[in-house]
Amino acid sequence: MQNLPGVEKATTVMRFQFQPSPDPSPALGNHASIGVTEVVFYHFPSDLTNKEGIMGSIDKMRPVLARSEALACFDGWAMEHTTNDAGEKGQIYANVLGWVDVDAHMRFQESDDFKQNIHHLMDIQELQLLEMHHVKLHAV
Repeated sequence: MQNLPGVEKATTVMRFQFQPSPDPSPALGNHASIGVTEVVFYHFPSDLTNKEGIMGSIDKMRPVLARSEALACFDGWAMEHTTNDAGEKGQIYANVLGWVDVDAHMRFQESDDFKQNIHHLMDIQELQLLEMHHVKLHAV
């Protein structure tokens, strides 16, 4: 599979708190069918003021996700600024999606529905970097 334009490999380990919506319980191990979790970080400048406009673009992807094989989804803004590899401060929007397996996520990325709508995210002018990781979340 090809990387999406603007998707880069990041080397920074980030730690931040965020207030997710809706309740993240299904994606955090309480949903037996979730085999892999997709974690997406949207990086924005620290002086970002257009959160409403950005949320409008992100909201356009919600019906697309609802039609996909995603089993759970929650997201939210980091409660504090983060620092990137270059030492620059920024704001993070995190999106977490539960899938049966990586193949289910890949089928979604290869679907016409995804291809016809991903521009809503990739066209966000303030977006500096989009990171995506597949992880297995465990209850602690």
